[in-house]
Amino acid sequence: MSWPASVFIALITGIVSLIASGLVAGGYAEWYSMPDREGASGYFIIAMAIAGAAAAFVIGIILSRVLGTTFWNALAWALGTVAGVNGIIATGLYLFSDTKPSTGTGQLDPIPPVTTPEPLARIQPDLPISELLPLTESHVDEASRKAATLAIIGKPTFVGEMNALILADGPYETAARAAAGAMYFIGRMEKPDAALVPGVMAAGRDIRARIIAFNGTTPEQDPAYHGAADVSIRFSAWMEAARALRSSADSGLDDGNFIAELNAILELSRIRTDSASMRDVCRVASHYMDVWAGIAPHPGDPPSR
Repeated sequence: MSWPASVFIALITGIVSLIASGLVAGGYAEWYSMPDREGASGYFIIAMAIAGAAAAFVIGIILSRVLGTTFWNALAWALGTVAGVNGIIATGLYLFSDTKPSTGTGQLDPIPPVTTPEPLARIQPDLPISELLPLTESHVDEASRKAATLAIIGKPTFVGEMNALILADGPYETAARAAAGAMYFIGRMEKPDAALVPGVMAAGRDIRARIIAFNGTTPEQDPAYHGAADVSIRFSAWMEAARALRSSADSGLDDGNFIAELNAILELSRIRTDSASMRDVCRVASHYMDVWAGIAPHPGDPPSR
């Protein structure tokens, strides 16, 4: 078989796999409830579709050169391989997902998310906020979320405990997520307490300090970019808290609050262009500096989505 014919087979195989891999990735995003925060699931689907197309192109070339005696025989082998691989992956993902056949609707209904048994029974006013916050998350039943939220807001030590949590220090896998959980809670409050403003402003300055620390490292010193991940987790939650406080009628804020902290974060996030997480921080900070303060993004800032 000629090389032009092999390349043509590879192109057809790649196009088919582009569609098939995209469908499989879309199924994964749906079956595993992949979050769509800032377009995460969409970017994942596009990336997987492109990767599948590239792999299929190579498969098409190899099979057409090795197994194909005729054009149609080689094309059948290539398309069959792509269909089989995508089918096996899709089947495996589906079987291990939290979905099940519906009873009577002809559609797939999600299995109810696993929650802590009887979370209402575990909600006690004297529990620390760090133990109550997980009970306010979306996978917990509504009655328990409301009870936990009231228990948190009603604590006399509410502001002090929240300030301690949003500045939590330690390994980013635990400390950053504890801080983020507290700030996301503030972001979900209908009318955040104005007493939370100083703590959230301090969290902004803490993020600034963490970016400075990350910028002072090299890829050899932090090959997994844990410093950038720590910043990214905290910054996403900080933005939710800051936006909620700025929009709250009872917060006592004017439009200038959080701008100084955000601007400092933005300036520092422009330095390490080798970090995807830091570029994402730069993108969000640049957009909101434009929205909040009318300061246009720099030409090198990632465009807003």
